[in-house]
Amino acid sequence: MRKTPEQVRAIVEELKVLYPDSLCSLQYEKDYELLFAVRLAAQCTDERVNKVTPALYARFPTLEAQSYQRYQHRNDPEAGLSRFLTVCDEEGKLLPQALEVLDIAARHHMVVGTGHVGAEEGMALVRAAAERNCTIVLTHADNPADCYSVEQQEEAAALGAYVEHCFFTTFHGRTPIEEIARQIRAVGCDRVLLTTDFGQLNSPGSDEGMEEYARQLRAQGFSREELETMMCRVPRRLLHPTEQD
Repeated sequence: MRKTPEQVRAIVEELKVLYPDSLCSLQYEKDYELLFAVRLAAQCTDERVNKVTPALYARFPTLEAQSYQRYQHRNDPEAGLSRFLTVCDEEGKLLPQALEVLDIAARHHMVVGTGHVGAEEGMALVRAAAERNCTIVLTHADNPADCYSVEQQEEAAALGAYVEHCFFTTFHGRTPIEEIARQIRAVGCDRVLLTTDFGQLNSPGSDEGMEEYARQLRAQGFSREELETMMCRVPRRLLHPTEQD
């Protein structure tokens, strides 16, 4: 059963009492960096995680992306954003470090997500990925912080990319379900990946979110077959590209 924020805080306080002198061997500066590090640590040693993550954060920005921070500070014209990260130079060309990530991903048959970079940066990644036969996903394409136009989504799909839509933006009132439906119809279900992006204390569990997402999209006229494609077949294709649907 999913814990409430109050229950989580109580558990944390109890752990502090039980293990007052405990130290975390994973190195991090921000809360979300610890979250990523813990996930990676399930696959290798903490020492290896500490060696890999600094370069990972520097080469592919997440919440430190300049575009994301510009949206977060949209009501603060005086906000200094130059310290935040981008994958493109001043001329809009991808940085060598970003191209290196795409090369590595292509070589090892990995999937690249565009994360929180802006739409123009994301499309630059998509075009470069297509040249390298690298699988790429436009992450939460309808999120106002990224804001890929329908035309950009269509171009990305035509180049072999997948377009992700997260229930997070609809649940938290950022993108109406009607707009999600419009964008999906424009791109086509076969190139769309549906997720929740949940995990926050103010969001439901992911299973509850997927169920509600499906219910709302059914109300928009999507068939069970179409939902199965976006929720099951496309994710399976990304994880197991050599298998048949």
